[in-house]
Amino acid sequence: MSYIISYTENFYNMSKRQDIVIKWLQKAKKARISQALVAERIGITPQNFNYHLKESPELDLDLFNSIKNELEKFIDLEEDQVSEVLKDDLELKPSSIPIYKVLGQIPAGYSEVTEYNDWNESDDLFYDPRAHFWLVIDSEYGYSMTPFLQPGDMVLCSTSAKYKDGDIVAVRWDKTKGAIKIFSHNPEVKNTIGLFSYNNAEKPIILTKDRIEQIYKIVNIKKK
Repeated sequence: MSYIISYTENFYNMSKRQDIVIKWLQKAKKARISQALVAERIGITPQNFNYHLKESPELDLDLFNSIKNELEKFIDLEEDQVSEVLKDDLELKPSSIPIYKVLGQIPAGYSEVTEYNDWNESDDLFYDPRAHFWLVIDSEYGYSMTPFLQPGDMVLCSTSAKYKDGDIVAVRWDKTKGAIKIFSHNPEVKNTIGLFSYNNAEKPIILTKDRIEQIYKIVNIKKK
């Protein structure tokens, strides 16, 4: 199935966002607000933040707004620049996106199903293709998350969604290593995260934050 999306925005617009954020960060630095602090407050690693600003060809609107919302707590932003970018983004409207009915709530434990007989609720499956990408679970080394995830399943990663304790994430570390795991962070243990598996036979992976290159939240799963 394909989607027809109407975009008035182009890569020039996303480049403008990057330029504006870099100027904001320079201003924040003078106020002793570091780029690493901003990255931590919006829920991504400094390495990932730096990638979006300097190496990635784009800076999506969600991440731009997250940065804006954090920085304006500390410094005065140039609102005319913000308006110039957001004005164009107001016209970013998806079209021809399939809508699916929400028929009820179902418990994960033992309880009654709540049916929405008279509640006209629905949701779509639109994910901005500029801020999301698919990964396929490896057929040889993809058993640590079974039975929840099986080899051949596909996971949709977000480059800007905030992740929290208990979320499923795609992690890359030490340049060549990577895995799909359950994210865990103990606030009492600084600069260290845990990556856990659904398969209890697999030992958890404990990493210091300086070893991590990217962490992406899994926002959708397509079963094989």
